[in-house]
Amino acid sequence: MLKLLLWRTTFELLNLLKLCGFKGPQSHYFAFGANLDLEVMKRRAMKVFGSEPAIERGYTLKFNHEVPFKGVGMASMEVAPAETIYGMVYTVSKIDEWIMDCYESTTFLHRYGKIYLNVNGKKCFCYRTRRPLDGLRPSKAYLAKIVAGYKTNFPKETQLIAKYEAMESVPEMKTAYPPRFLFTDYGMFGETFRPLLEKYDSLCVKVFVKLIFRPSVFHRWLPK
Repeated sequence: MLKLLLWRTTFELLNLLKLCGFKGPQSHYFAFGANLDLEVMKRRAMKVFGSEPAIERGYTLKFNHEVPFKGVGMASMEVAPAETIYGMVYTVSKIDEWIMDCYESTTFLHRYGKIYLNVNGKKCFCYRTRRPLDGLRPSKAYLAKIVAGYKTNFPKETQLIAKYEAMESVPEMKTAYPPRFLFTDYGMFGETFRPLLEKYDSLCVKVFVKLIFRPSVFHRWLPK
């Protein structure tokens, strides 16, 4: 639970710093998941100073990032020499880069890992799962955001759009039990404590989803 509190505290402090006018130098972010949809960026109060479509060779989009919902996977980029991944290069401020680190759960929770790639001649930060798991599918709502991003930014890529429109998705987000959220090995202290750790981890998911993973209290004053 301490990790969740540290995550939320850091998230709020960064948003307060942003509200006070701190921006820092500009960074470049390579987005390939739901953040392809600019509406998602706006809802997160991310200021985009510039954007350009990009196609990065040698990687592919996979929905293999494990989340604590039954059968659901979020987007990650995986090495695939013969494949390409479509995304957007956004120019953002350093403060928004740090806030994005929180949104992508690299801060304290370490669910995604932050990596750097040269995309369109720019050094870009992006995120790759640290919790890969095969056999997962995107949720219906999440996949719709990615499709919306492709339609807006790659309207001529009709085959790409059709591929993801036809992709099988999970219609409803149901919490998994055990969720494998903060713990992956519930038997670390022996089988006696397994049920206790499973219940505690399930409680942490409920706290995170319902109370912690919410817009900042400062969002109402931040420019969209």
